[in-house]
Amino acid sequence: MSKAWVVRAGRNGEQEQANLVEGTATIGWGIGDLTGVSSREEVRSRMDAAFPEDSPGRLANLTGQAWAFRNQIRPGDIVIMPSKLRPGYLYLGKTSGPYRYQADALDAERRHQKLSP
Repeated sequence: MSKAWVVRAGRNGEQEQANLVEGTATIGWGIGDLTGVSSREEVRSRMDAAFPEDSPGRLANLTGQAWAFRNQIRPGDIVIMPSKLRPGYLYLGKTSGPYRYQADALDAERRHQKLSP
């Protein structure tokens, strides 16, 4: 059974247009490639290293989001991207592949990706 996920395109919609043009859902954070990560604890360790000044609650929230993006959004699931550039609009897509890490993406905020044509 498919699930629906909300994936935002940046605090101010910075990734919105690129996601629409490229057919992707993306997340940022400088935590490196999660392809080989096998546990939520590994993601938390990376969050702790990347954001040492953040509160435990915020780190738990970021960890949960990254883990869900990496491990729980499956091909066929629906992605909902609320628009920051056009308030009141929601963009819908269906994931067509697994998590991928684009290390060569010029914008570091677009390296963690799910395809959604």
